[in-house]
Amino acid sequence: QKRDRDLVIGTYGRGIYIADIGPMKEFKPEVFQKDAYLFDVKEAIRWNRFVRGGGELYGEYAKVDNPPVGTNLYYYLKAAAKSVKLTIKDLEGTVIQEINGNAKKGLQKNFWGLTRMAAPGQAAAGQRGGGGGRGGFGGARVDAGTYKVTLNVDGKDIETKKLVVSPDPLFK
Repeated sequence: QKRDRDLVIGTYGRGIYIADIGPMKEFKPEVFQKDAYLFDVKEAIRWNRFVRGGGELYGEYAKVDNPPVGTNLYYYLKAAAKSVKLTIKDLEGTVIQEINGNAKKGLQKNFWGLTRMAAPGQAAAGQRGGGGGRGGFGGARVDAGTYKVTLNVDGKDIETKKLVVSPDPLFK
């Protein structure tokens, strides 16, 4: 389907599985000829979550875990690198978050939880400390808007893609 980049698989008795196949839709010979490539970034929705009472239980026998709020960032490396970094900036060029990526060759995936980087010498709000390069699972969330994601391999900026963060459609 051209509109979405998810593959949805339904099974009898087990449920539904959803896989993001966006990078596979971009596979072309010229991608594999490059030393590194950053795939288009899927729109992220800044969902507002509410937990009521005893947690997220639905019925007596079923427990459903919601996916984390954020987006996956995919990139390809033709050969192993010494270092890989994904930098998220706003449109003014301010660094919002830096994520240390996997430097192994092949298709790689990192998650960004739509959080801001802590100021130097400060832990991000909600973070327990440490967390270097985990992709922002704690901390203040970014506002809805447009951001830029840059793939940096061995100290060299390879490619920049646009990332749109949309507000929760259920909250007006």
